[in-house]
Amino acid sequence: MIICRVLLEQRPSGVPPGPTALPVLGNLHLFREDPRRVLEQLREKYGDIYSIYFGKELAVVIHGFDKIKEAFVKHGDVFSGRPSNRLTEQVCPDKGLITLSGEKWRKERTLTIQALGDLGFRKALIEGRVCKEISCFVNLLEENVEAPFDICLPIHTSISNVICSFILGKRFEHGDQTFQDYISRLLANYRAAGATAALNYLPFLDYLPGDLFKFKKTLHNIFYIVDFIRTIVQDHLITYDRSNVRDFIDAYVKRVEDSGSELNEEQLTHAISHLFVAGTESVSTAIRWILLYLCKFPDVQERIHSEIDSALAAEEPVAWDDRDRLPFTMATTMEVMRHADLAPLGVAHSATEDTHFRGHFIPKGTMIIPYMHGVLHDKQFWGDPEKFRPQRFLNEEGSTVIPEQYVPYAIGRRTCLGEHLAKMEIFLFVASILKKFSIMLADGPQPELSDSKMGLTVAPMPFKLVFSKR
Repeated sequence: MIICRVLLEQRPSGVPPGPTALPVLGNLHLFREDPRRVLEQLREKYGDIYSIYFGKELAVVIHGFDKIKEAFVKHGDVFSGRPSNRLTEQVCPDKGLITLSGEKWRKERTLTIQALGDLGFRKALIEGRVCKEISCFVNLLEENVEAPFDICLPIHTSISNVICSFILGKRFEHGDQTFQDYISRLLANYRAAGATAALNYLPFLDYLPGDLFKFKKTLHNIFYIVDFIRTIVQDHLITYDRSNVRDFIDAYVKRVEDSGSELNEEQLTHAISHLFVAGTESVSTAIRWILLYLCKFPDVQERIHSEIDSALAAEEPVAWDDRDRLPFTMATTMEVMRHADLAPLGVAHSATEDTHFRGHFIPKGTMIIPYMHGVLHDKQFWGDPEKFRPQRFLNEEGSTVIPEQYVPYAIGRRTCLGEHLAKMEIFLFVASILKKFSIMLADGPQPELSDSKMGLTVAPMPFKLVFSKR
């Protein structure tokens, strides 16, 4: 009995309470259903701050906007780390951007922001590149009007091309087979993210025959993607001219030179791969969700059509500055982001040192999980969070309002680097599509809004749309 108790009770003294952890598994056995439901049940029993074990890895879950804000803003230095896992250790140990922690992360983030700033990343230049991809995407839709069409691969290609134009200085045609293979591997990894996570905490499963958790396939895809980027980086370095900065790669290299440091080619390669992952999946999935919602709520789609027709001339393209003239359109994109909730668990952080938070001891290295779903679906704040209601983001004058609790891009020092770009892309793509087309679901079985798959983000199940020219 004593041995069993020692095996079951692993928590250090003072750590937040939580369910009893089993040997080897920890609390992984609890997550046989939607993790949102599991975490909400644990909150009812243990309160807003509790701990769980993924295998032998300790994690602390934080509920409530005020507590999450306090942890990631007020105590940002302590809670801005990233937990290490088996996948990142094999692919990019101590390299990249998303997975870095501490001073190395701060330096790399600063360098990345400076390089993007040198390209006018937050200025008018970015809008022109987004609009170019919209034009190509709309042309593709016009070639497929009145026919069932799956936008998943094309929209990922378009959004990834926006990133390509900044990072690599080039774009790829939708029919480019090499780039399609690259995008397909990205999509496969996004979808497998939930399954591969199991091997991060139970590495012995990797010795089972086959590839049950798609870990080997994921690694193979990642190495292919990194090699694809590495080749482009190497080509850039051969033709690099500091007096002619063409893209992010050149701007990054020039910044490193100006600092007197030595360029780490592998670090640059992995940083670019992280920018692609962060800049492609969430935006593409958001647009897919929005179009699906507009089919499920045709009255909302019709109101957007009316708003666009009233605000813009027939041949006038949609511009980012039009968001103030299209407040309901903007509010609808925001409400889908809130209601669909693409990242319910945020991105895991870690404690960079031993610390105390709200009366609890949190050891260095502890994984910190912000329960963002609870913030975006807080009944006390939103009133009717389960209801899809774009008007909640409009004030009495009909202008768009953004409450502090609207946090689809996370909160604190590790908030999304490309938040400004993401908002622009989502608005411009959606408004431009709705200006040209009416949308409906194709005949046959189609997913409900409650049907989703949790991978890197929460994505809708596959569906096809029919686009009709207006």
